[in-house]
Amino acid sequence: MQVITTRCDCGAVFIEVGLSRPLADYQPRQCDCDFCTERAIQYISDAKGFISITTCQPLVNLTQGSAQARFLQCAHCQTVVAVSYQEQQSMLGAVNIMLFGERGLMQPAMVASPKLLAPEEKLSRWRQLWMPLQLKINTAAKS
Repeated sequence: MQVITTRCDCGAVFIEVGLSRPLADYQPRQCDCDFCTERAIQYISDAKGFISITTCQPLVNLTQGSAQARFLQCAHCQTVVAVSYQEQQSMLGAVNIMLFGERGLMQPAMVASPKLLAPEEKLSRWRQLWMPLQLKINTAAKS
């Protein structure tokens, strides 16, 4: 497992991503919705990997479109770090690769249009493609 780490633009959110394959095997998805396009977000996920996000205060949760997914945003710099979906006791997600210096090693992004999918089709796709996401709030790190 390859583990890559990064932070949001202001450094308040620490992101750790575990990937089961080399970066060159991944093709990011570039969502064509207005929200993601305006923010130049591209996502990757690996159902065999993981995302761990650590922050000193709760992230801002934004919803768009069908309001099924939550975009996790730093409360300080408003950087979207990941998109997530809560299902019972587990959370799945995809990470914003624009925060990773190593993103140039990946294949060029492909355009994705989740707005064309029915709500149940989105859930089915996320269950197949997205990775387990753990969110930790480290209150001891507050200043």
